[in-house]
Amino acid sequence: MREEWIRPLKDATSEVLETMCFLCPVPMEPPDVFSVDDGDLVSTEVHFQGHRGGTLRIEFSKGLAALIADSFLGGNPSEMTDEQYRDGLLEITNMIGGNFLQRVDPEGRLVLSLPSLCLSSHALGMGKPQLAMDVEGHILRVFVEEPREEAPS
Repeated sequence: MREEWIRPLKDATSEVLETMCFLCPVPMEPPDVFSVDDGDLVSTEVHFQGHRGGTLRIEFSKGLAALIADSFLGGNPSEMTDEQYRDGLLEITNMIGGNFLQRVDPEGRLVLSLPSLCLSSHALGMGKPQLAMDVEGHILRVFVEEPREEAPS
């Protein structure tokens, strides 16, 4: 990931979680200081395209996923369906992605796809997260992956 994208990524993630979920994320430095069992994660992703493209992937601990969905949707947790939890996480992913792109591409040349659930970064063979946050004692990790340029043949 481009070094100049780290600050906008932190700011976008913090702003969305604070304003939409009333949660206070605290960046962890360095972001790869902990390990999480893939079974304890819910992963979402959103792709962006334009003059440069890539993928924003967010991994939520299951506890944080429930907390975000409850805070964002404002419902009674015992009455929420799996679909409501999923939709809440996908919408938060979309908002973080849009906020991030607005910060790194104020001209609006990059376009977001629809967010989706995905495999964990470990299962996909991705490297270390570019951002990790402690959110009310729960873990959030963010990865931004740009397409690899092919070497000339």
